Amino acid sequence: MTTLLDAIAAGDPAAVRAPVTADPETGAPPGPDGVSPLLRCLYRGRRDLAVIVRAADPPMDLADAAALDDVAAVASLLAEDVEVDARTPHGFAPLHLAAFFDAPRAAALLIRSGAEVDAVADTATRVAADLAAAAGHDELAARLG
Repeated sequence: MTTLLDAIAAGDPAAVRAPVTADPETGAPPGPDGVSPLLRCLYRGRRDLAVIVRAADPPMDLADAAALDDVAAVASLLAEDVEVDARTPHGFAPLHLAAFFDAPRAAALLIRSGAEVDAVADTATRVAADLAAAAGHDELAARLG
């Protein structure tokens, strides 16, 4: 049986759709490396697969919501007192992911909510939110600069 992570790795929309449609919770648990299925899709450059996973309405954390530019989910999570700069298991703050994945509305809300604009990722690369510029998102990078 193909797992959701296998389907994402294969880039197969139908194989991604099957498990998350059958059980939306399938789209929530992170893989062994701590990366959620939503972020895994985005890291692979497959926003279309992330849309399929998101359509099943799995529980999301702030990093997922920020990367998807889902402002309603970001606002809801922040209203629940989720830490605005909480790091993912792989070391990134939600603002890092919003910047990298060109999520300007989520980035703006995170900044208004006190996200540390100069925060450095807890990774070997030690990138900051200005990585938006490196990803070619000039308008968002200007807001962060």
